[in-house]
Amino acid sequence: PTRRSSDLIVSSYVENTLVVPIDAIFTDTSGKYVYLMKADTRVRQPVTIGITTNASAEITDGLVEGDEVYVKN
Repeated sequence: PTRRSSDLIVSSYVENTLVVPIDAIFTDTSGKYVYLMKADTRVRQPVTIGITTNASAEITDGLVEGDEVYVKN
């Protein structure tokens, strides 16, 4: 029989932070940014990234709670 297991190790924990899916983050020569959704239009918004995982990124500057961001497929 084959046995499989999956473990999660929490190496850091930050309270009261904004987190977005990693697929919402874009990068070019000017830095990292997201696209805010404003009235069905995408508006480029520079952001500062904190802790990241393969699935999500902490936003330390550039967004506020309630902002809606575009997520690429």
